[in-house]
Amino acid sequence: MPGLVVGLSTATVFIGAFMPWFTVRAPFVGELSKSGTEGDGVITLILAVVAAVALFRWFNGSRTTGVATTFSIIGVLVTGIAIFDLVDATNRASDLSAKTDGLAQATPGAGLLVTLVGGIGLVLGAILAYNAAPVSEPPAAEAEGRPDDDTQ
Repeated sequence: MPGLVVGLSTATVFIGAFMPWFTVRAPFVGELSKSGTEGDGVITLILAVVAAVALFRWFNGSRTTGVATTFSIIGVLVTGIAIFDLVDATNRASDLSAKTDGLAQATPGAGLLVTLVGGIGLVLGAILAYNAAPVSEPPAAEAEGRPDDDTQ
């Protein structure tokens, strides 16, 4: 289950990077969009590739807390970038509308929201991965407080 959640979330972040992150509509100009790959979407795209590599390791038997930690770090970074850019895009949209007396309308693009959903999904997938990762126990000799040495 963690692999499925992380896989779908990684694909969502990857796709979101290529979608519009900011759109402006103005009379006589039409609609202009800025995709994620023209800005911070490049970072989220790279993070999605790193998450895909970690996911490959997860599916090949490396179900460790280290891989789960990778998922969580990437999820937090992607979510943080998406929230930062969403707030920035909303502020810029308000400024543009005020400067043009409402003639130009700007909105955060769908790609930004898709990226945010993917980032949150990665965090949730990381939580599931932590719960699915086996807990390693110390060797019996360490647990008893004596050295692991057979030469005695």
